[in-house]
Amino acid sequence: MKDAYAKKPWLKFYDPQVSHTLQYPQMSYASATREAFERVPDRVALYYMDGVIKYRDLDRLSNQLGRFLQKCGCQAGDVVGVHLPNIPACYISSIAIQKIGCTIWG
Repeated sequence: MKDAYAKKPWLKFYDPQVSHTLQYPQMSYASATREAFERVPDRVALYYMDGVIKYRDLDRLSNQLGRFLQKCGCQAGDVVGVHLPNIPACYISSIAIQKIGCTIWG
């Protein structure tokens, strides 16, 4: 099975303008979101049901949760468990946990 993946048969279905390789910046998820908060605060970060959450709101909400977690005793280096479905709170908690220097588990 390993050889089938090495040949990458799916590449023949790519549009001609689509690169066969991707270059990812060497940064953490928290750094990437921080960059988005600063560069495009009014751009939509999440669509959920009939509403939107902009990067500015995502930053504010994750800051609020981060402060709450710190008041509850979470410190940098701690592991914080998250058990949420795929809803905005899942993304907000992921960012908040990383902002305060903790690791997300879930």
